[in-house]
Amino acid sequence: MNTVAAIATPVGISAIAVVRMTGDDCLEIASRVFKRKNNQSVLSIPANTVTFGCAYDQNSVLIDECLLTYFKAPASYTGEDIIEISCHGGIDVTARLLEALILAGAVQAPPGEFTKRAYLNGKMDLSGSEAVIDIINADNKNAARLALLQRGGSVYTAINGIINNLELILARFFAYIDYPDDEIEDTTTEQIKKELEQIINKCDTLIASFERGSIAKNGIDTVILGKPNSGKSSLMNYLTKQSTSIVTDIAGTTRDIIQSRVIFGGITLNLSDTAGIRSTADTVEKIGVERAYEKADEAQLILMVFDYSSPLTDEDKQLLEYTKGKTVIGIINKSDLMKKTDLNLIKSVIKNCFSVSVLKETGLDKVEEYIKQLYNIGELLDDGSEIISSIRHKNCLIQGSDRLSYALSAVKEGYTADAIVSEIEEAVSSLGEITGRTVTDETVQKIFENFCVGK
Repeated sequence: MNTVAAIATPVGISAIAVVRMTGDDCLEIASRVFKRKNNQSVLSIPANTVTFGCAYDQNSVLIDECLLTYFKAPASYTGEDIIEISCHGGIDVTARLLEALILAGAVQAPPGEFTKRAYLNGKMDLSGSEAVIDIINADNKNAARLALLQRGGSVYTAINGIINNLELILARFFAYIDYPDDEIEDTTTEQIKKELEQIINKCDTLIASFERGSIAKNGIDTVILGKPNSGKSSLMNYLTKQSTSIVTDIAGTTRDIIQSRVIFGGITLNLSDTAGIRSTADTVEKIGVERAYEKADEAQLILMVFDYSSPLTDEDKQLLEYTKGKTVIGIINKSDLMKKTDLNLIKSVIKNCFSVSVLKETGLDKVEEYIKQLYNIGELLDDGSEIISSIRHKNCLIQGSDRLSYALSAVKEGYTADAIVSEIEEAVSSLGEITGRTVTDETVQKIFENFCVGK
């Protein structure tokens, strides 16, 4: 494979920037750009060392003083020789350094090329490779912890264990196929049924874990809903810690959906502030109300805001009726004012209600703690539970579980060994796509296209 190079740090002004290369010709290419201060050849650098020197362009013009780090294959991230050159984090300096390496013989690395090579060279399995981008994108503690567990092999270990058990079952059937005169004993059949049921349950448990894993990784789609002037936009601004939504005494200020991503209770909330729910003749505001309901229909969580200082209106009662069957937290706002609302009626519909004052910033800590208890996967991570967070992994598990269910039915109904083996082999193939054992080149390409350049 070509020796590739890319900027590994974000483009911009910073203290340090890193340009990295991987491939067989790393040292040779680096020697054409980087000159050591002691005038010794770059080609003589010992493995796993850092060297001070200067980088020059193709016209021998100084680019910057740099540090060059050399990782020798196979003890490197990619399993190939890797050179990382650390320079000052200027936009021009970093771009010139990369250009110099490319002119010296390197090729611009496409997105995810370094991690892709790590996978192809056996440094990590496919599920562990996918976790790398999850570590980079993690914006809360649980997301980072889960990604690190998966990078460390939690998904691989679980899936590989299932595949190994299926291969033991297959071995028994192959023995029967090779020696058809030897009948499978009833005790063996019952044992296979039991083992298949256990494996199916294991697959289904992993599938069920996806909901919490996805919440940790992607956050919760959360909609703030309520009538005008109940304090929806004030709540949005409190959660985002900035003036995201316009707050006035004029009803109907918010007309379109305002979105933001925040960390609350250790959980990422994909927040949407919506138009106040009320009957209106205003065409634009009416569209906003319709969009509010559409967004709420898709939401995983609704923060329903009520005004403690005013009696319940028809709009409030309409919203209470709407919330039935949904995951809702009642936010009874303006608790610092005279209490006029029918709290008992609200609580008869929404079981989890909290009296708060967004203005005074009181009571919101209880909302935060409740969300943390409702969605936090910290305890699951602490007790070693296996959790998936990739929709690709979930789909592969569903396909595998379905094939195993067919195999189990075939065993129970006395189908031929060939028919049973075919279903189990299909299941192994589906599960193998998670770790990379049976994955197609097209799938691998799509996975690494989602990575950033330089990783």
